[in-house]
This record gives sequence, structure tokens and C-alpha cells, in this order.
Amino acid sequence: MDKKKVTVVVFPDEDGGYTAVMPYFSCHLVTRGYCLTAQGETADEALAEARERLEGFLAWAGAEGRERLEWGLLEGLEVRELEVDGPG
Repeated sequence: MDKKKVTVVVFPDEDGGYTAVMPYFSCHLVTRGYCLTAQGETADEALAEARERLEGFLAWAGAEGRERLEWGLLEGLEVRELEVDGPG
């Protein structure tokens, strides 16, 4: 089986710990009832949990799910910051 790469964004939570988000699977598939995000006390724990959730999704979705994985790596992904006026 070929290995595929999936874009994962990991960021610290305001309440502590970290969240890992898989933009393709979280955004494009959420309308189908899938929400592939994960949390952990550390960034590595959140990433490990994200791997477990993705592997569980692929096991559930079977061959069709693995075919979708070809689009899991968002080529040209750019993470940028926007500056806006905040309260106060």
C-alpha cells in the first residue's frame, strides 16, 4: 500500500493543550458527518490522536476512503496571519 501525506495543522488551545486539524478532512467532509480533529496535552499527543482518528476513518471508509486520501495533502497550503481590530 502506498503511503500518502495529509496536511495537519497543530496549534495551542486557549484552555491548554493542543488541537490538530486536518483541513481537507475537517472542512471538505464535515458535511458528510466526519470531523477529523484531535486534542492532546502536547503537540505530539494531538498529532498522534489525529493519526488514530484518520486511520479509524480509513478503516471505516474502506477503499473509497483511501482513494480520497490522495487529496488529503493540500498542495500549496499557506498558513498566514491576519491583523484585525480587537475589542477595546
